[in-house]
Amino acid sequence: MLVKLENALIEAGYLRGESDENHTYSVLFKLTKIGMFYLCLLDDTGSNIAKRETFTRDRLKEMGDRIAGQYPQYVRDTFGLLVVMTADSSASRQKLGEEVPFWIVDVHKKNLMIYDDQPGTFLDARSIIESRLTASPWKNLFKQLKILLSPVNIGLILGCVGVFILQKIFGNGEEIGKLEQIGAMHSRTFFENREYWTALTHIFLHGSFQHLFFNMVTQLYVGKPLEVLLGKVKFVLLYLLSGIGAGMISLAMYIHSGENVYSLGASGAISGMCGALLCILWLNRKRLQKVPYFRYLIFLGIVVTNGINTPGVNWVAHASGAGLGIVLALLLYGIPKLRKGKADSAEANEQIGNLGA
Repeated sequence: MLVKLENALIEAGYLRGESDENHTYSVLFKLTKIGMFYLCLLDDTGSNIAKRETFTRDRLKEMGDRIAGQYPQYVRDTFGLLVVMTADSSASRQKLGEEVPFWIVDVHKKNLMIYDDQPGTFLDARSIIESRLTASPWKNLFKQLKILLSPVNIGLILGCVGVFILQKIFGNGEEIGKLEQIGAMHSRTFFENREYWTALTHIFLHGSFQHLFFNMVTQLYVGKPLEVLLGKVKFVLLYLLSGIGAGMISLAMYIHSGENVYSLGASGAISGMCGALLCILWLNRKRLQKVPYFRYLIFLGIVVTNGINTPGVNWVAHASGAGLGIVLALLLYGIPKLRKGKADSAEANEQIGNLGA
């Protein structure tokens, strides 16, 4: 229970202060304009009853002062509260008495108990704790799925899936001749037959189910946070321009080398999304505190280098798409001054942080 409440508070913006080796307590805090609010989560269940120390008002204040000492320029005052997790609320209340401000969490009934002589409100902690106590596993699952969903990104994914289904319905969409007929970009016929429209259509075609699956999973992962940060219109522009640009760069390379090659797939557009997302996250590294930058960097590296030594994989589109994504992010998002709009929002911070968790 302590870990669940701790994670819920951290997701809501609290910072981890300190904890003991036995995991019987954990201190979390939040800095505000009026001072520092901190919670001490105390596990008073099972074997932890014998392990835990006696908490007094002075002990609670000592914890707060120790954390506040690390942020002297921000903290003018401190406000502390003890949150006790117990299976016997009466016994825990008797041990605490009225000396220290406290709330009690009944771990069996999953209720938050606040007595008349105790603080009824404490910043936003009450709603956070109560929502976590009443949350069902299904609700948490839907919350995680919601993080991945966005109308434009899902629309593009469904478009690619729909086109692939049509490929299967109206013929073997994996045969080279069929692919050329339905919109794959061909290095020999692109200029000879003026098939300029294939620069766009090739993005939505895929040569196999495996090709489609891995591209769409990647797009699902990076699409939502990027759509939040850029906005819907700019997100679509970046997706299409990255895909078209990467396709044209790879086409030029194949024409120059004299290779007779078909290009298809959303890899260039998706690599552009990855490059753009990493670029924007880096620009906002001081604003978005929960972002796992290193994980995104590794993920981008895997996407870009995927298939370098694999026959049939257009790795040039991967690499050029990532580069175009970075350039387009700088143009569409704006430099050098950081924008304060969507990147500052709690929605962007939470979604990006949770995706990388």
